Amino acid sequence: MILRPGGAETLEKLVNETTSFYINIEIEKAAALLNTPPTRGVLLISDEGKPFVDLVSFHSPVVDSYSPLQKWQELQKLSDILMHTPFEAEGIITKLFVDAKGTRHIVLHSKPSSMLLLRYISAFLLNLVLMATFILNLILVITRKRINQWRLKSIRQYYEHCFNIVSSTDQQKNM
Repeated sequence: MILRPGGAETLEKLVNETTSFYINIEIEKAAALLNTPPTRGVLLISDEGKPFVDLVSFHSPVVDSYSPLQKWQELQKLSDILMHTPFEAEGIITKLFVDAKGTRHIVLHSKPSSMLLLRYISAFLLNLVLMATFILNLILVITRKRINQWRLKSIRQYYEHCFNIVSSTDQQKNM
């Protein structure tokens, strides 16, 4: 059956409109499956929010302007890229638990680089110096307070002694 160009375009629009709803539902289901970890699988999570897979080579075009069929093909291409992208995860395990579906969640903190390690050590040394300075100043304040109390006490005793001598000589003269 051969259709006129106007009829072919109308038929194509009709097919696209009737199938787009079902294709969009399938796209949402597939995207949800990609975003949820598999049952009894392993989910690696970075506690720093860093991605384990670097998708520099994949440039995501504006998908909203695509037809439903093109969106489906783009989702298949993206899932294929993600499934076959090698990654390396190393670091310190900070949290390990199993959820209700049996998926093992492993939370990793990346291994510090030499520069970061140098920052940690310098921050530790700076905190150590600050704590030592604080403790030294606290000791100096306490000793100054004690010395001032002793000094005030000795000044009072001196003046009391002087007044006692003056009053005792006045008493002897009056006698």
